[in-house]
Amino acid sequence: MALLAGDDILLLSADVPTAISRIKQAVQSGELSEELIQEKCRKILIYKYKAGLAHHRPVAMNELYPALNDPGLN
Repeated sequence: MALLAGDDILLLSADVPTAISRIKQAVQSGELSEELIQEKCRKILIYKYKAGLAHHRPVAMNELYPALNDPGLN
């Protein structure tokens, strides 16, 4: 319903597998077009790239404290 309402990003889905399944069903039934989904994905990826997140690499949890307390980063 959020995609039909125009949202590009779905946040806080209580049941992600069901949400994905429902989106697939909506595309298969013609309720949503595959082109619309691709357009929304492209839009999100463009903004992710512009925000500098294209090269983001998560820090390993066992290296989190040293990474957050690195004097070279402050």
